[in-house]
Amino acid sequence: MTHILSIDLAGSAGVCDWKVGEKPTFYTIPLGAEDEDGFDAWRRKSVRAMRWCASRLKLNDIDDVVIEAPIQGMWGNTNASTTASTFILLGAILGPIGLKAVTCTAGRVQTVRKHFIGHGNLNKKIAKPRVRQTCEAIGWSVKNYDESDAGALAHWRATQLGLSHLIPDVRPFHREA
Repeated sequence: MTHILSIDLAGSAGVCDWKVGEKPTFYTIPLGAEDEDGFDAWRRKSVRAMRWCASRLKLNDIDDVVIEAPIQGMWGNTNASTTASTFILLGAILGPIGLKAVTCTAGRVQTVRKHFIGHGNLNKKIAKPRVRQTCEAIGWSVKNYDESDAGALAHWRATQLGLSHLIPDVRPFHREA
């Protein structure tokens, strides 16, 4: 059975821990307050991310990791601190993943949303609630948008791995923009 760990990396990391064919487990890793900034705050957040990732991978049951790809070239909706923090956190979790030699894939937000809700270019304020609603419609219990984004990532990745026959069909929940 393929075991996917998907991560929506932000100030808090939304996680979907899923043995494909079973019901996934969702949780959130608080990495630090959004108002934390500066070098020391980034260090603390990256240490939290690295520790979590290393401890989770110690169980040796993960076959595949998928992470939401940072959107390159679209920095207009964010600030330098957020951008730097995203890439620092990404590096913090890629280290332990690389040491375990686990397959790791980046999922583009637009591609994952197109797969999961039928639209890849919806405004974030519309797309995030739809992703969460789709998770709930297929029976996945998520507590926030980070967790639902991680669920969409995992669902997309399972499809990429040829496991569509083991996962809930989301196409009935696709709506017009």
